Amino acid sequence: MEGDTTSTLAAAQAAFFAGVPVAHVEAGLRTRLPAPAVLGGRRLLVTAHRRENWGPGLARIARAVARLVAAHDDLSVLWPLHGNPAVAGAVRAALVGVAPAVQQRLQLVPPLDYPTLLHHLRQATLVLTDSGGLQEEGAALSVPVAVLRASTERPELIDSGGGVLLGTDEDRIVELTSRLLADPVALGRMRDAINPFGDGHAAERIAAVLLGSAAQAAL
Repeated sequence: MEGDTTSTLAAAQAAFFAGVPVAHVEAGLRTRLPAPAVLGGRRLLVTAHRRENWGPGLARIARAVARLVAAHDDLSVLWPLHGNPAVAGAVRAALVGVAPAVQQRLQLVPPLDYPTLLHHLRQATLVLTDSGGLQEEGAALSVPVAVLRASTERPELIDSGGGVLLGTDEDRIVELTSRLLADPVALGRMRDAINPFGDGHAAERIAAVLLGSAAQAAL
């Protein structure tokens, strides 16, 4: 079994009652896209949807992103809005009145399918997100991650140097993101951080465990 879906939970429970051994594998990344073409200028990929950020938090994030675009002429933003109308509506409402020149470089789009999202992630200079999955995917693809939360259940990313905690304070988001954008050395260190979530050899280790368990069961 793989992943963290409800079907995985149900299958594990059924296997337990049936006395059948269970091996669980986290699904991980599922893309084989080639390296993207280099973009002119710099791009932020932004996502925000967590319930803890609904309302004022989303508004602060949106205003901060607009200020960043206004302050950096070479900066553009791709923001796939969450499918929940309450989330998308809060973001759009916070951006009413933004100057047309800023709006042209702040692209709000519908939710993206997974391969397309990863394609754009790989092209990003920096990702601003409150998504747990994107924290892992950013680390795997060597993209610096700025976490739009007060804390994260993935502290390994912060400890590794591949990510920073920004929270949702508007001024803090603008200040720290601007500082990163002005410091290519700091961004380079974040890109070079060792992925704390895996080294690409999980399949070999899983196969060894399963073969070892099968051999032991045969004795």
